[in-house]
Amino acid sequence: MIDRVEPNPYSPYATADPTTRHIFAVPIFFPEPRPGGLCPTACDELAVVPEDLLEIEQGQPLPDGLCEPCITAMRNGRPKTPDTADTGRCSLFTRRPDLCALCRQEAHDAWWPTRDATEAAR
Repeated sequence: MIDRVEPNPYSPYATADPTTRHIFAVPIFFPEPRPGGLCPTACDELAVVPEDLLEIEQGQPLPDGLCEPCITAMRNGRPKTPDTADTGRCSLFTRRPDLCALCRQEAHDAWWPTRDATEAAR
C-alpha cells in the first residue's frame, strides 16, 4: 500500500491544483486515462495523468497527498459546476476566461512532447 502520492505532472494547460494528486473518475466500461494526457478530474478540473497511475478500490485506505475536493466528489457525488462563459476562441463555453477544456487538451497534446526537463519537473 502506498502511503503518500506525489502531485500530478505539470502542464501550463492544467487547471487543477498543482500541489496535490487528483483522482480521475473512470467508469469501468471506459478505457484508463492515458499517462501524459490532460484529463478531467473528480473535482471538475483538468490535470495531467501521471505515469504511476493508481487504482483505488472502494473502501481501500486513501494515501496522503490526494486532492480533498476530488475525495469529496467521489464520496458524495460531483460538485456543482460553476457558471460558464464564452471563450471567444471557439464556439464552446468554459469556466476559464481563455481556453475551453477541449482547446486546453489540444494545446497540451501539442506541448507535451516538446516540454523540457525543467518544465516536466514542476
